[in-house]
Amino acid sequence: MIGGMDKSAFVLLKFTKEESETKLRWEHSREFEYAGQMYDVVEAAEQGDTTYYYCWWDHEETKLNLQLSGLVAHAMGKNPLNKEKQERLSSFLKNLYCQQKIGNNLFANTAKEIFPGNLHVDYSSIQFTPPSPPPEIFASSC
Repeated sequence: MIGGMDKSAFVLLKFTKEESETKLRWEHSREFEYAGQMYDVVEAAEQGDTTYYYCWWDHEETKLNLQLSGLVAHAMGKNPLNKEKQERLSSFLKNLYCQQKIGNNLFANTAKEIFPGNLHVDYSSIQFTPPSPPPEIFASSC
């Protein structure tokens, strides 16, 4: 279909060999992307170091690629609105837990505050192997 059209309907792009290798992203031998736009090569001619491409400017494929890039960016969290929501959620979740370190006697100190006076705290019924290395203890001071 494209082969029978007048050359004036096509876009003429010319590139040096180096530019063809660096500025064009080739899909296959007859299709490339240049400056965010997709082109189908109808005819190519070389003159010296320059190659002239008569191309069909594929607006539909360009539009589809932009939509696909937008969907991928959204899915990967690069959408600015989504990123702001993620940062707000992360900040909220961080505020749920205080990370101030306190002494090793967490349970005994808490029991003395609740039951002042002479109180003997006995944890002998709890038997488990302590983790190695021991965890750091954090408590809320909020």
